[in-house]
Amino acid sequence: MSYVPLCETLTDRHPFNLDRYRRLLAELAEAADAFDKLSCAGHPYLEDLIEQTEDASRAVRLLWNGVHTVEAIERSMLAEEKSEA
Repeated sequence: MSYVPLCETLTDRHPFNLDRYRRLLAELAEAADAFDKLSCAGHPYLEDLIEQTEDASRAVRLLWNGVHTVEAIERSMLAEEKSEA
C-alpha cells in the first residue's frame, strides 16, 4: 500500500474515530429529545426536524459501518501482502 491505511491511523488522527461517532450520535439524540419536548409543547413543525435528526443518526451509523468495511478490507490486503513477502 502506498498510503496510510485507515486501519493503521492513530485514533487521535483518525477522521472518524469512536469518540467522534459516539459524540455525533449523542448530539443528535439530544437534539431529537429537545425537538420532541418542544413538539409536546405544541410547536407545529418539529416532527419533520425530529425525523431529519433520526435520518442524520442513520447516516452517521452508515458512515461508521463504511469505515469498518474499509478497515476490514485494508487488514485483509495487508495480511495478504505480508504473506506474499
